Amino acid sequence: MRDEHKRLRALPARPTDEVLAALASVSADAGKSSEGLPVVTLHLASGRDLTGCVVALGDRRGTTVVVMQTGSSGRHDAGSDATYVALGSIAAVTVHDAASIAEALAGGALHTNEPPPTRLAARRSVLEDSGRLSNALGTQIVYRVDIDGTADGEPMRSLTEASRRTCSVLIAVAGDDMGRQALAQVREVAVEVGGIANARRNGGTLLVTADNRVDPAELLKVIEAAL
Repeated sequence: MRDEHKRLRALPARPTDEVLAALASVSADAGKSSEGLPVVTLHLASGRDLTGCVVALGDRRGTTVVVMQTGSSGRHDAGSDATYVALGSIAAVTVHDAASIAEALAGGALHTNEPPPTRLAARRSVLEDSGRLSNALGTQIVYRVDIDGTADGEPMRSLTEASRRTCSVLIAVAGDDMGRQALAQVREVAVEVGGIANARRNGGTLLVTADNRVDPAELLKVIEAAL
């Protein structure tokens, strides 16, 4: 079996809002360039299809909206139009060439029988998350995750997944001007493990609670509310 087929078959089933949040994070990671962004087709409840790149996902006044870069003449051209789509109108999402961003779509590492990360691997993963977030914000930010105070095994896996999800959602928030302006007031992000998404701001510190059970769309809402 080809490697890309293995990666596709390892993808977990996720709600469309989680998939779109992951795509928005990939877009924010790429900065202002649309080159290499995954092309997706939104299948709307109305029966219409919309193809383009997910630029951002945000919640405004209780309505979650997806911003798409559209208007292309072909699947490998992102286009120069912006289309705003209400999340509730989307019935399904097709991600083209999905194997290339399989980890992002999975919300972290693909599901395998791999053991939990070692303490060293966890440090590397958190350091990578910190770098991704600082790059997305255009400034160095303090990113605090208590690896030393976390037990080995599954607790360490939960902590690294909490960090990964928090980082991905914050990058998605930074994808629009309003979110970036709100995050400009944050100088430190502290991540802890918890099965219920939570976020609160204490001065310049944003405290986030998450793990691999937390819905990214819910995490997005609580972070935006805290900001």
